[in-house]
Amino acid sequence: GAGTALMWGWILNPRFGLVNGLLAALGIDGPGWFHDPDWAMAAIVLMGLWNLGVNVVVYLAALRTVPNDLHEAAALDGAGEWARFRFVTWPALTPVTFYLAVINVIAASHVFTPTYLLTAGGPEDRTLTTALYTYEVAFRSGQLGYAAAITLVMFAIVVLITAAQFRGLGGRVRLLREDG
Repeated sequence: GAGTALMWGWILNPRFGLVNGLLAALGIDGPGWFHDPDWAMAAIVLMGLWNLGVNVVVYLAALRTVPNDLHEAAALDGAGEWARFRFVTWPALTPVTFYLAVINVIAASHVFTPTYLLTAGGPEDRTLTTALYTYEVAFRSGQLGYAAAITLVMFAIVVLITAAQFRGLGGRVRLLREDG
């Protein structure tokens, strides 16, 4: 949310930010992050990687649900570490992988807070996301009908991408059952 965006604004501040301070200690001139058109979107993407931690936590929780019996049976059959991962662990994680793929696509479709707070879509509209553009059209330009149309088109695009994910990945999701 807003707190995370402001924290990243401080970390990537070109004058007194943590990253540029560390780069300066190494004798490297840090970029202007949110002020440089060539670096602004990279900074937003870097901020987005912060959410990778949430995905890791979900995967770690899912790893605990993989039955040890399956690993032991595969080891008795002579499967090595890689084979156990490929044929036991990874198939057991497919529901979580599918869920995270869908959720992350939906989340990526409506990035608003960091671009609104840190760049306002600039510099040179390099960080203007669809959500921020829709906001500007609706509340700065007063074109509510056009903004609603943008929202409906974006909704349709997300539905199509999600449907493609279900079609492409949904058949590969395997659920582990206790009854075999």
